[in-house]
Amino acid sequence: MNQKQYVKEIINRSCLPMPERKRLKVDLESEINSSLERGEQTEHIIERMGDPDKIAAELYENFADISVRPFREYKSKRIILGLPLVHIIRANYFAP
Repeated sequence: MNQKQYVKEIINRSCLPMPERKRLKVDLESEINSSLERGEQTEHIIERMGDPDKIAAELYENFADISVRPFREYKSKRIILGLPLVHIIRANYFAP
């Protein structure tokens, strides 16, 4: 996964309003670029930052002040032709 894909995954999974998504994109790209300038490789930066879904869940929890996102998503780790073998998105009926 490259830098753009990583940032896009976090933004798409965050469930934040558009103005917050734009600010998040700028912040994430800035953080990654500053790490690249220090000589760190993209793969190490992504590994250090963590799973996009976990980051997005934390961002949503901090923004909305609730811990449950309005949807649930599952992506299999097995990839065929660049796409996950299984990708399921469904409404989380327990979300407020």
